[in-house]
Amino acid sequence: MNDERAKPGGDPYAFPTAGLSGVLTLVAFVLMLFVLAPLLTMGHAVLGHSAGMVVGFGLVGTLAARRVPAPAELRMGLRGFPVRLLGLLLLLVPVVFWLSELDNLAADALGRPEPPEDAAGNGDQDAVLSVAALRTIEMGLFFVLLRPVIEEFFFRGVIQQGATAQLGARSGILLSTLLFMTVRSIPAAGSPYAIVVVTSQALVEGLLLGGLRHVSGSLLPGILLQGLVNGIGLLALLFAAEVPIAGFNLQEGHMSAVFLLPSALCVGVGLVWMRRLAADVEPLPPCPPPPDPDDDFES
Repeated sequence: MNDERAKPGGDPYAFPTAGLSGVLTLVAFVLMLFVLAPLLTMGHAVLGHSAGMVVGFGLVGTLAARRVPAPAELRMGLRGFPVRLLGLLLLLVPVVFWLSELDNLAADALGRPEPPEDAAGNGDQDAVLSVAALRTIEMGLFFVLLRPVIEEFFFRGVIQQGATAQLGARSGILLSTLLFMTVRSIPAAGSPYAIVVVTSQALVEGLLLGGLRHVSGSLLPGILLQGLVNGIGLLALLFAAEVPIAGFNLQEGHMSAVFLLPSALCVGVGLVWMRRLAADVEPLPPCPPPPDPDDDFES
């Protein structure tokens, strides 16, 4: 099916445009840093990132969403999705093993820095366990719930729909992925190892999440996928002593082919399925022009 909006400049009333998407992302990131910085200096890293995400990307995304042309809910993916796409979602979850392997490859090339000493490790054992439990809960809420919801709403809901309407589906996915990758990568800029790991992982995640958003027409599959991937990683770290997996929750060696080959097969099947679904995506109606302010005075 041919769609004029698949051409560059296809929809003159798309919002946000590609250029404005970069500005919105920059403003959201600066606001996040403004909230994060004081909490980070007080030792509340997870709380700082959570509050920063809400104030930065949550607030800017909400304000930008008010300008999205009708039907805004459909354009931003604020709807459900077919149950059959749960199969596609599950096929993509094993990408978590390859994301971990990217970490191992970067460690081989650049060397993995030593983790900083945990100040909570000094003191009464009960207090240490209490602090560790609190941090685990905070990290779970942030990585499994809060960040997936806000990132998908901002990047795949607000940014991607505008870029897709203006530039086409592929360019829209690519733009949202590049902005997503940039935001994820900037905090890691001080370490070559960290910047390579975070950038490569964010690139893979962004493309998968963008494609899933496009073929499903909903933000929910991306939220679920990101939450599951983050949740599996967090659980693997928590139970590293009980279920040690080299190259995954143990910082030594590489992932075994027992994990990598089946996961590659699953993700490959998911990508083929996604490609077939993309051919049947129904285009949304063209964006209507913004209301004329003169009409308010005439009425």
